[in-house]
Amino acid sequence: MLWVTQDAGFFKKNDIDVTIIFVAGGPVVVKAMLAGDVPFGVMSGPGAVAANLDGADITVLMSFVTTMEHGIFALPGISKPSDLKGKKIAVSRYDSSDDFGGRFALQKWGLEPVRDVAILQLGGQPSRYSVLQAKAVDATLLQPPMTVAARKAGYFELASLGDLGLDYFGTSLITTRSYIRRHEDVVRRFVKAMIEGIHFYKTNK
Repeated sequence: MLWVTQDAGFFKKNDIDVTIIFVAGGPVVVKAMLAGDVPFGVMSGPGAVAANLDGADITVLMSFVTTMEHGIFALPGISKPSDLKGKKIAVSRYDSSDDFGGRFALQKWGLEPVRDVAILQLGGQPSRYSVLQAKAVDATLLQPPMTVAARKAGYFELASLGDLGLDYFGTSLITTRSYIRRHEDVVRRFVKAMIEGIHFYKTNK
């Protein structure tokens, strides 16, 4: 939603100059925010809640989705979940949202994570997709828009996590309480821009 909001001009409309930076995994987002490198972040809701419970000054401003947007893509020749037994699946980092989603899917399919399917932490989507292309892993989890590229390239989508019935506190906008206290007006305008971006996406997709 950040890119939609940016491209549709809603940040500019609300007088906010935004530079979008990609980092690999929710734990890295939290570290960057606590270090003061960025004022806002986008990550999974549970990751933000876990950071808060661990004592981090992190709070959720809004959530965009109520499931996970990931699809599980595999090399050609792997056409059903049982084919993953004895294989390797890539996630960004352990305890990240895609790690949770991957383990959920494997258990849903009757496969035991680690014992039946090795789980490797290999960084963000570009890194994981490159590793899949190199056939160094057998499957990985991807989110839009990279799912489109994976389908076009012929990788088989074993499942969408949303289709597996996963109710999930999904992709969320986070900040710190200290930033809200210092910059309440900026936070309000940022959230307003995001709401306008979501409305634009839902009415024009």
